[in-house]
Amino acid sequence: MFENIKLPQVVGIGVFDTAISFGDIGETKRRNVTFFEIDLAIEDGGITHINENDEPIRENLLICAKPGYHRSTALPYRCYYIHLAVKNGTIYDILSQAPDFCYPKDAQELKKIFLSLINAYNFPDDTSELVIAENILSLCRLIEKETGTIKRSRRLSADLSRPEIIENAVKYISENYAENISLSFLAHSANLSPTYFHKLFRKAVGHTLCEYILDVRIRAAKNLLLTTDKTLVDIASECGFSSQSYFNYAFKKAEKTTPNQYRFSKNSSYFSV
Repeated sequence: MFENIKLPQVVGIGVFDTAISFGDIGETKRRNVTFFEIDLAIEDGGITHINENDEPIRENLLICAKPGYHRSTALPYRCYYIHLAVKNGTIYDILSQAPDFCYPKDAQELKKIFLSLINAYNFPDDTSELVIAENILSLCRLIEKETGTIKRSRRLSADLSRPEIIENAVKYISENYAENISLSFLAHSANLSPTYFHKLFRKAVGHTLCEYILDVRIRAAKNLLLTTDKTLVDIASECGFSSQSYFNYAFKKAEKTTPNQYRFSKNSSYFSV
């Protein structure tokens, strides 16, 4: 079960400050990255260059430069860092898939991990090796979590660029609002999980699926109230409401008036001067 969990070799852990190491130069020389270099910026600074990508340095920027990358930094730059040597296994996979730059949601927890690593590495005692191992695993778990969040966000952005997914759902709702429309049915039709489809729909439309369906039903009911003499029972049924009482409740909540009052007020406006 744990055969792929191989702790990496620690090459270095500490605090890096270019003002101390490089003085007044404007930018470090471009160099080849040999190990996994994981930095956490501790204040705003210059610009970090990794391969062909540039990123302004802001506090809490997490950088993961991989072996074989080319790297330089426009100064100033202060960070916590850990350099790790690992060639295979689970930790290698996690670090290889990590984004080059990101702003982790739990930056304070990340700072605690780095400070614990720095203390254990630079002021060793009998428990230091255990503390370092524990915090490296915690760091990797956090990085893996951030990687997953970014991948989901990118997938969401990609799916939002496919408007047919939402257009098909909206078309189905407009044609079948009188029926029982479920999230699972629409998600299955789009070959997506219900949770993901709901998130995508809300992002694209600006409302939850339930809110949108209710709005379509209310608009259909308003049309029938104004253009027919159908009873409220019939209108509720034709517009997909489970009962007249629920229709009355939902309509009043949305329109601040009852269906009958709405019908009467709109008809009475004909005589208004």
